[in-house]
Amino acid sequence: MDAAIIKKDAIRALAYKIPAEYQKNTADNAAYWAKVDFSAFPAYPEGLVDKAEIATWYHPENSQEPLAYYFGTVTDYAGVPEGFEELNIPGAEFAVFTASETADKDAKEITAQKVTAAWTAIFAEWFPAHPEIKTDVTKMYYELYTGGKAEIYIPIVK
Repeated sequence: MDAAIIKKDAIRALAYKIPAEYQKNTADNAAYWAKVDFSAFPAYPEGLVDKAEIATWYHPENSQEPLAYYFGTVTDYAGVPEGFEELNIPGAEFAVFTASETADKDAKEITAQKVTAAWTAIFAEWFPAHPEIKTDVTKMYYELYTGGKAEIYIPIVK
């Protein structure tokens, strides 16, 4: 598995907050969106330009709330519509892994399997093969779905 090492600017997203129980096994948390029935959530508001979809586990700073799963869209849409949470993801240096080049054509189960397999390979194979690179636990890890690709962004320090 290959990774591109890039610096990425901060991004803003509007997301659904989905209560869920985080598992210690990373693969159990991958592509968690595939387990969610989104029909109970509000539609994206009219006028929203969806630049990419994003998925992450997040615990707001200085919050007593438990870790939760967020799935939504990267956008410049003004305001935060009812039923959504604003996510401001800081810029960082990332190792970026492509889990699927055909996410928009695959059945959701196939994309979820590819993303899950990628998360497993990242921590079981890629990081052990690159001991000079460590994860930056102070930044957000996320899955980004855009242009037919499913990518995993892992913040790093060298």
